[in-house]
Amino acid sequence: MTNCIFCKILNNELPSARVYEDEHAIAFLDIFPFTKGHVLVIPRVHVATLPDLPQDALCGLIRAVQNVSRLVMAGMKCDGFNLAQNNGACAGQSVHHVHFHIVPRYEGVAVEWVGHKNLYAEGELAEVAKKIKGAT
Repeated sequence: MTNCIFCKILNNELPSARVYEDEHAIAFLDIFPFTKGHVLVIPRVHVATLPDLPQDALCGLIRAVQNVSRLVMAGMKCDGFNLAQNNGACAGQSVHHVHFHIVPRYEGVAVEWVGHKNLYAEGELAEVAKKIKGAT
């Protein structure tokens, strides 16, 4: 899909801080995160919503989500995470390519769920991606 920002990231037409990839999905840091280490996981096929995703692609995507959630927990040393998946503009979906959000959470730290902005200092995005990608 030519106008899809996630397809452009998938095809390396736009830069991203990738933290994971396999034959079914890629994962990269959200540049407007709710918390540092907020990762988006997308399938390699373009479909707008979860109900439109073929089941074989869904199985691969959800395995990637599980793998990335482990990396986020280890790399960010967080206490937990939120997993979000929005379908349709009325549900908050702003990029119409199915994707999951993995948002690191810390005990006692509130998250502002609206109006997020770039939380990263110069060069910090790459550092956080390295922590997550290298986590075991």
